[in-house]
Amino acid sequence: MKHFWLFVFAFTSIISIAKAQNDDNGNLLYPYNFAISTPTSDGKIAFDSNQLGVGISGSFGIVLTELFKPHFQGVETSVQFVVGGQVKKEAKLTFFEEDFIVDGQMYLISKLKSFSLSISTNGIDMNSARLVIKYRFYYDSNWNLIPGITQSGWLPEIAFGKPWFTHNKQYSFVDTFNPPITISGPTDICTEGVYEIQHAGNVVIQNIDGTPATLTKTGATTYKLSRVSNNVGIVRLMATSNTGNTANFDVRVGLIKGRLIGPSFLTSNYHPNNEEEFEIQLDPGENFTITNFIASRSTCEIQQTGPYKFKVRIPGSWSFYPPNHNQDYLRITVLDQSGACVKGISKTIIIYPNQGGGGGELPDPGGPQNPNFGL
Repeated sequence: MKHFWLFVFAFTSIISIAKAQNDDNGNLLYPYNFAISTPTSDGKIAFDSNQLGVGISGSFGIVLTELFKPHFQGVETSVQFVVGGQVKKEAKLTFFEEDFIVDGQMYLISKLKSFSLSISTNGIDMNSARLVIKYRFYYDSNWNLIPGITQSGWLPEIAFGKPWFTHNKQYSFVDTFNPPITISGPTDICTEGVYEIQHAGNVVIQNIDGTPATLTKTGATTYKLSRVSNNVGIVRLMATSNTGNTANFDVRVGLIKGRLIGPSFLTSNYHPNNEEEFEIQLDPGENFTITNFIASRSTCEIQQTGPYKFKVRIPGSWSFYPPNHNQDYLRITVLDQSGACVKGISKTIIIYPNQGGGGGELPDPGGPQNPNFGL
């Protein structure tokens, strides 16, 4: 009676594993210790997509059940590189009775056997690729181990009509190609610029100075910066890869080559002592003619005092945002609209409530006198 239940268990187990594609469970024999000696990452076989292929080596053994041990005549195995259900490459190994014998005694666990495969990854969807073990073994119906099977032949073919059992453990693949991000394109633009960004998974724009441009992706690796109106400033292209690499690339948008020299803060005071002068210092060879001033707040007053100089006044009626806030910001842009490219330079100034001073790099008792200050 005990042996009868063993037979029934073996039969029902094989039926269930065929349906569940979990072929090892309850089988009369199955592979064990399927290990890869090729480099892996998070349990996946590592490959470099910048190379045309990868060599894979490893080993495994076979475990017999006590029930099947007296009848074992060998097991055929095939280590297969499978993509989308198709076998691209395989390495065949056969285990015989001598592979289970140590010092004249047969054991249920075989010695390990090694395999190696050289596979091509060129044009292969490696996301769907798997390394699997297929196996089959001979069964004689006269053994009467599995009720209902009356013919002899290869299992699982005679029982389920499929050529191989599939080992439960499988390996997938991971791409370890980790090239640096490269960004190429102009560092200065007037209206737009095109950039080639290689090996980046994500690219964003960061405004370093002002909001002078927007970023549009135009191709798989191409991007375009487009200037916003006549805004000037600096933007930064920030790229990250799927493997964590980063790269930054700064672009000057509509900017002249030079500096805008002047105080970093002003106070709201309509007194003449609140007049503060700014000066544009050009790099050698740079040409610039002041044709227009743009201020982020219309309540300030700007007056040109020379070819490259101007003064700014903040009235005492300046409205701080939010109300009762103790500081505000004013961005002044100086433009040259006389040429084909509108270019300029900007500066952001901090505005403080009137405390009896003017402006400067540090609190200052006052600035130069100018009773004729105006727009």
